[in-house]
Amino acid sequence: MSRRSLAILAAVVAAVGLAFFAQRFGRLKVPSAVVPASRRDLVLARLGGSPPLATTPALETKRVRVGSATRQAVKVAAGASFTVPVVAGAMRVAFSFGTTADAPQAKFRVTRRSADEWVPLFEAAAKKDEWGDQLIELGGAASTQLRFEISGAAPADAPFYWGGIAVFGPEQDSGGPNIVVVLIDTLSTAHLSACGGTPGVSPNIDRFLNQSVTFDNTYAQYPNTLVSHASLFTGLYPRHHGVYATTPEVRSRTLATALADVGYTTAAFTEDAYVGSEFGFDKGFDAFDNGAPTFAEDFSGDASVTFDHAAGWLRRYGARSRFFLFVHTYEVHTPYTLRDRQAHEMAERIDPGYDGPFKDSYGGRIVELAFNKGEFPVPPNALHHLGALYGGEINYADRQLATLLAAIREAAPPRDTLVVLTSDHGEEFGEHGKLGHGETLYANALHVPLAFDWPGHTTAARIKTPVELIDVAPTLAELAGASFGEGVDGRSLAATLTGAAPFAERPGFSELQSAWGECERLKLGSDCRLDQVAVRHNGMRLISSMQPAFTRLYDLASDPDEKVDVAESRPADKSALENLVRAYREGKTATAPETKPNIDAATRERLRSLGYAD
Repeated sequence: MSRRSLAILAAVVAAVGLAFFAQRFGRLKVPSAVVPASRRDLVLARLGGSPPLATTPALETKRVRVGSATRQAVKVAAGASFTVPVVAGAMRVAFSFGTTADAPQAKFRVTRRSADEWVPLFEAAAKKDEWGDQLIELGGAASTQLRFEISGAAPADAPFYWGGIAVFGPEQDSGGPNIVVVLIDTLSTAHLSACGGTPGVSPNIDRFLNQSVTFDNTYAQYPNTLVSHASLFTGLYPRHHGVYATTPEVRSRTLATALADVGYTTAAFTEDAYVGSEFGFDKGFDAFDNGAPTFAEDFSGDASVTFDHAAGWLRRYGARSRFFLFVHTYEVHTPYTLRDRQAHEMAERIDPGYDGPFKDSYGGRIVELAFNKGEFPVPPNALHHLGALYGGEINYADRQLATLLAAIREAAPPRDTLVVLTSDHGEEFGEHGKLGHGETLYANALHVPLAFDWPGHTTAARIKTPVELIDVAPTLAELAGASFGEGVDGRSLAATLTGAAPFAERPGFSELQSAWGECERLKLGSDCRLDQVAVRHNGMRLISSMQPAFTRLYDLASDPDEKVDVAESRPADKSALENLVRAYREGKTATAPETKPNIDAATRERLRSLGYAD
């Protein structure tokens, strides 16, 4: 048999093996022989994580915020020190150091035990409200100890922190890809050029979608940033992770934790507000940068700054450890601020000659609240212009994304790095009487892009089968060989990404809840209460609301814009979807029936010879 024939047979056997051993809910065990990666260092032990890193004396670790970023850290007083063991073969150590005190004379110092003396490895002055990050080569020598100490003059009660300490082992076949998730907040699928939007608005995003495995019908689980990100990170429906405005803290196991447990270095660069460490999104991350401090309602992020910070981290760690990087920007969220000439030109091209309100910018919140209550009518031409400003924002974010993608490919080998592009929710421009997001469950507010690009492992495809954001975390965990735990609502898309098996449609749910206090914040009246669930299945979409009470049904094949309610004329479809909503409200989720691929006896035997078992 020729070498080419052997390669083809191996690929077929690997693909069939992946499909055959699909586990419940589509989760796959992806062996390193099937998903090759470059040789990467794995974390042998990390401070406050898994595997745990011991300290002498034993110190309590906790999440500590210094400046804009958090680390799992220990607090050490001036003049104090601690040691950590380093086993034979360790190649390098990473750590962070920071203080909230003004103590310029104090020094952070790391030394290494060699025979009967301590050899200096690192020393730096303390900088107030700023983490410093270091990666030091150890060279794989014999087992030893590292000492972390604070020297120099400083107030006795000044807080000094050592954080993010991780010891890396020798190079080995990691068995999974580097993973980068880029999330552009409030990015609506319908406004992208490749998905029916104005031509030329998003050329780099379009290129990425067209070279990736792109799921054209991806729906978020909630139309706001906080709750939707919680579903993305945990793979759980909101009813199961419980993160709402009244309980704004992620308590469930996250993707970052799962990846850290199998040796990934984990980092995140966000733009504060609702994607912040104070809401628990830093769980499992070695380094979590909140970005410039903002108030919860201030979404004036800057993709160029955030992406540049992420690129800097990649240049330091990208080629030296297996990593998971999460990058988030509010760039296209209100306020719409056209940052450069090209963004202005794009807005003008979409809506030429406009000279009314919001000509060059749109603040968003006050106008949205008034419009959504029916107190401030915005004329159709102004609504169209808001979409033009939004298009200018997308164009700016698109160009910043191109720079980040280039940095990713430069920092880490493309064949070893999976890049995911998505969003948390969309945006409405009066299509159903609302502006912004967070007040309806129509597709405009929930339909988001989702694309996976892994050169050498994925083949470009546009997949129409509906999927959900909760499917992202179990997908990435499977590809990394990580365990995400039982009871996750999302299903892995790994078999679809690798071409092993199609993804079977199942009912997909989204919801919208608001507590009594939220009504006052939205100025909707003290007696309001939003309680809505939407379900999509078999080409139909139903929105069920208990408060206010209504049920609306849409046939997406003939009415993709959800304009015509067919609830009265389609009672059987209405009843079937209402039953699904009822199950969701009761805390149950409906899943598609399990199916096994039809594999013949010869293929089964070949699989057994490769080490797979029935």
